[in-house]
Amino acid sequence: MGLTTWENAPDGKILKADVTIAKNYLSEEEMNYLERIVTLYLDYAELQAQRHIPMSMEDWAKWL
Repeated sequence: MGLTTWENAPDGKILKADVTIAKNYLSEEEMNYLERIVTLYLDYAELQAQRHIPMSMEDWAKWL
């Protein structure tokens, strides 16, 4: 598993900041999966807000 993307990719120099970003190590398939998970969480939060159901950080931790 190696760095798959960075700011000046593909021919640019890899900087220290590039290696500290976890997403830079994900394949395209893994990035798509991550985006879907994030969208799922945000959609859930939006639905809860529309239904006027308050959520605490503790609620999020249980749901996640």
